[in-house]
Amino acid sequence: MATIGWIVDTAFHAQLQQLLSDSSEDLSTGEIVIANAKLLESYNLIRSVLFSRGATQASLDLWLRRVEFQHDIATFLYVIVTGKHRANEETSWWKPFDRRKELLTTEITLEDGTTITLPDDIVADVIDLEAINDNLGI
Repeated sequence: MATIGWIVDTAFHAQLQQLLSDSSEDLSTGEIVIANAKLLESYNLIRSVLFSRGATQASLDLWLRRVEFQHDIATFLYVIVTGKHRANEETSWWKPFDRRKELLTTEITLEDGTTITLPDDIVADVIDLEAINDNLGI
């Protein structure tokens, strides 16, 4: 058990397993490696985007929605990379987990209720979502 970003890896593995299958089988070793890589990737993506908007590590560590965003983005990346979205492509069930665009405009409300307003004038060049989607094959 380790914490990756703001999430405990074993808790994320259990949530993935529950989301993706009714099976009682554990994730394979390879799937765990991918899941952990996507947890780290989502954490770094969140930090990169919000840092470029003026957030600090201290503010991110107190952000109320940090776990929610990391979980959703990591889930989306995991599902795409592993091809698990193909099981039921018609429903696009995985798309709501793609919260990357929201990072460009979301407010940072801290645990004490304080809201930090980040400047949004530098947001346009922060992340090229089309390039990321192309790399993921979306």
